[in-house]
Amino acid sequence: MVDDIYHLQAMIEEAEAKLDKIIELAETTPYYVIILSIDGLRHNLASRIIAEFGDISKFKTRDAMVAYVGNDPNRAESGDIDGYHLSISKKGNKRLWRILYLAVTCSIRSKKENPINAFYQKKRHKVACITN
Repeated sequence: MVDDIYHLQAMIEEAEAKLDKIIELAETTPYYVIILSIDGLRHNLASRIIAEFGDISKFKTRDAMVAYVGNDPNRAESGDIDGYHLSISKKGNKRLWRILYLAVTCSIRSKKENPINAFYQKKRHKVACITN
């Protein structure tokens, strides 16, 4: 049992060392400071976002970046679809999807005035009105 605890501690230390290295590498990119400027985000999430996106300059448009994440609408070739009520494709990078979800929840929890929090508060009010 004691050996198991020592083994787990060694694994934790190894994981923390790897995370420190990832953060160190992320700090060298020009996007790191920009991502850290989002309220609620810290070094861990910012570096993980950069690691998952890789070279952001490879995306020619923001739509290409959204498609990479998998947050783009499904394509529908039908005269019945208006384009406003399409479901999202969810075909993108699943790890990045989860990391961005964490980033949004951290930004909302920061309780600071920011576009993400304002959007969330507006949506919560709309949902509350519908349920009444």
